[in-house]
Amino acid sequence: MALAKVERQFLQYARELHQQGLDTKRVGQTIAAYARRLLHAESAYLALFHHHRHLDELVWDDPLAPASADMDAWDAMLLHGLMGHVYHHQRPIAVRNLAHDPRWYVPKQLKHLPSSGSVLGVPLHDLRDGSGVLLLFHPQIDYFQLPHIHLLSELLHLAQLALNNALEHQAVRNATPNYQTLFTHAIVPVILTDVQHIMLDVNQAACDLIGLPRAALLHAPLRDVNIVVNDERSLNQLAEGQAMSFRVSLVNAGGQSLPMLVRVRRLRMDERPVLEWVLQDLQAQVTLDKLREDMTAMIYHDLRNPIHNINVATFKLAEILRGKTDNPAVLRLLQLSLTSTRRLQRMVDSLLDLQKLEAGSVLVNRKLTEVRVMLTDAVQIVQPMAYEADQSIFLHLSDDYPMLNVDADMLLRVLINLIENALKYTPMGGRVYVGAHMDGDALLVNVRDTGPGIPPHLRDVIFDKYMRIKVDDVPRGVGLGLAFCKLAVEAHGGRIWVESEEGKGAEFLFTIPLSEQNLPKRSKTADRIGDETARA
Repeated sequence: MALAKVERQFLQYARELHQQGLDTKRVGQTIAAYARRLLHAESAYLALFHHHRHLDELVWDDPLAPASADMDAWDAMLLHGLMGHVYHHQRPIAVRNLAHDPRWYVPKQLKHLPSSGSVLGVPLHDLRDGSGVLLLFHPQIDYFQLPHIHLLSELLHLAQLALNNALEHQAVRNATPNYQTLFTHAIVPVILTDVQHIMLDVNQAACDLIGLPRAALLHAPLRDVNIVVNDERSLNQLAEGQAMSFRVSLVNAGGQSLPMLVRVRRLRMDERPVLEWVLQDLQAQVTLDKLREDMTAMIYHDLRNPIHNINVATFKLAEILRGKTDNPAVLRLLQLSLTSTRRLQRMVDSLLDLQKLEAGSVLVNRKLTEVRVMLTDAVQIVQPMAYEADQSIFLHLSDDYPMLNVDADMLLRVLINLIENALKYTPMGGRVYVGAHMDGDALLVNVRDTGPGIPPHLRDVIFDKYMRIKVDDVPRGVGLGLAFCKLAVEAHGGRIWVESEEGKGAEFLFTIPLSEQNLPKRSKTADRIGDETARA
């Protein structure tokens, strides 16, 4: 066959395949018919099946074939006949003479198939979820030769591309009714939109949640129900099948704002990208969180009185016994009890403040505060803890501190938290440095330890609630101290951060900006506190 003629035939074949669109049966019939004409065969059969070896589709170009195929009989040929040999060996097989080849097994239901002549079986590789076999028949014995096989292999390469497109389209069409059933009857609210967030479909659960019929929601933008994506860039970068989650406050038809967790996933339907929005109502969870917070706050509040009573009783007992006992251990135990109850009192106050600050409460206990007094008090309070571990605290003070209009008790607890944290991670005999100086229009406070440092990946999350750094031989906390520090500093308009190098300690820094009420002067009380550099 001349090369130019073959090229023209292949071009015509490609056009015919394209004209069949994405219908699997029509594409298959075109492949069978064209293969028969190209090789001048008498008939052609194309069988498609999944990897489970079950025949899914059979098309043919044979004037003697019945109108419908007996699929059970063809399944038997797959198990016992030539078609099975081609399938299992995945290579072309030519039978020279059907009458004398044991591989030519024909069930009695397929009596229209020839019993003499020759046959060529060629596999189709790498089809979507399966493979195929093309059988070509010719009445002449030993008709099919190696050039026929090469020519057919080139033809089937084009056939594979066309079939895969058709099979992919069929799989999408078959999946769509199943998805539609699941979508419609899902108990969770689901909305489908285009990439511009225009609603294409809404299931009944979503209609019930929003309080509007489906017809009123179709073709409306999601923003009409207050579903707005803040991180539009991340959403646009989602690949097919990927998802992201965020919280919104959905507004229903009655104007009620409902807290929602939204999970949006990018899909492809009917050959176009769509977004699937699954909504989870968080009202019950928000209510439960509020009850838990209220109960926790009540417990913290009720702890205050007994802790205060223990503190007062211990202090009075120490005063009574002072000078009346010769046993120094008694006074040391009383002092330890007093220190511990005061520390417990600070913890309870910090937990209460943590809840208030998370709720957005403003500071109501501001008063003019001397920086030197606050820093010195913090160091003196934690000094017993340092003494027990043979640690030293160095306090560096300046002369130019203004008076600060702050919640002094809250900031004192911030300082104590940071210094205690530094002592906890500093080895025995180590040093902790505390200092403060003016940095423009803000006070900059720093607490530096000589501990193991903080890994880089934890420096951005160390101020999150319940975040703890695990270090051997260091007592474990609950991870609320630094979270309180962050909220307290930010409530004063400042910021807090950490600088660290692994193996060389960590330095916590925070700023407190000056307010209009701050007075740039020092008091006599501050003058009496001590030297510019004092060892506590």
